[in-house]
Amino acid sequence: MHDHDDPPHPLTLEFDGPDAEPDVIDPRSVFEVAARYVDLVRRVAAKTTDAAITLRGFEVRDKCTQIVLHSDAPPDLLASISERVLAISRGEVEIYGTKTAANALSRALEEADPSLRIGQRDMDGELRVIREPVAPAAPLARFHEVDEVRATVVKAGGRNPPRVQLDMPGEPRLRWLVLDSEDVARDLAELLYRQVDVEVRIHREGDGRFISGRVLDYRVAPKATLAELRAWYREHLSHWDEVDDIEAALGRGRDWADDEEGDDGA
Repeated sequence: MHDHDDPPHPLTLEFDGPDAEPDVIDPRSVFEVAARYVDLVRRVAAKTTDAAITLRGFEVRDKCTQIVLHSDAPPDLLASISERVLAISRGEVEIYGTKTAANALSRALEEADPSLRIGQRDMDGELRVIREPVAPAAPLARFHEVDEVRATVVKAGGRNPPRVQLDMPGEPRLRWLVLDSEDVARDLAELLYRQVDVEVRIHREGDGRFISGRVLDYRVAPKATLAELRAWYREHLSHWDEVDDIEAALGRGRDWADDEEGDDGA
């Protein structure tokens, strides 16, 4: 896609790859990357040469979108500056005083499209920004894990299956876990807002998100110290301040609770 009637120019920035033609490419991305490229060119010139260079105007060529910058500086000087810009932008060298401008170019590339990167110079000496197709990441496999954690019992009960709601460290919200029997549910219901050491088996998505869980074993944790109790209530105070009906929030009046009362009276 190179028109060899166009003369090569040292300060040329070319976008190459799928959907990189001028009639379809995102203009904001082009001009943002080009602006940061100009900043880096100027910075490198200031730090590595004694001669000041002046950039005057540019042109866009239909070569997968090619930005050509113009300058009155000698071509050899521009070529030297351009080589340093390429090396800096690819992390091959560091030149004092250019890091901020180089980082800005890198950010512009990332924000424009994560598949964009500074490419190799081609035979015409152009600095190419290559757009590589990004293959969708393969989904991560679900997995099971067995762990022992100290959790707080929030609710317990139900049937088919009986469950317990726990406040577990590392989980962004309360989790329901399956229990082996209603007897275990009744035992845990006596421990509301007490801490228990539970052995749990958790089924998770590949990225770690919770799917389901089961309590394998439990034991009552040693009683918390006054300092630990104060810390727990301080952490959860804002939640309960916003609850209008605390009994409803605690599950009072649930069908499973009524069922258990009926069972006890049978």
